[in-house]
Amino acid sequence: MSFQNLCPYGLKSIVECITRATLISQPTDIPDFIYQYLSGLIKFRESLPEADPKDLSFHYQKQNWNINKNICKNQCFGKMYTNVMLL
Repeated sequence: MSFQNLCPYGLKSIVECITRATLISQPTDIPDFIYQYLSGLIKFRESLPEADPKDLSFHYQKQNWNINKNICKNQCFGKMYTNVMLL
């Protein structure tokens, strides 16, 4: 049995996006950061109820995270997480 059969559709994309955002931001309170990220994703999903879950995760990240530059700022959380990327 493969991992794809055990994993709900779209979960892998959500985990990838959360992991990327967490590694880039390097927050001091990771559980709070993940809570804020998922809360923002849920609100974003409510605005696009018919969107594909995989596409929605990546679109949310692209829209709210400036991942391609040296500084990553989350624009939708109540808190601002900022850090320099180590790439």
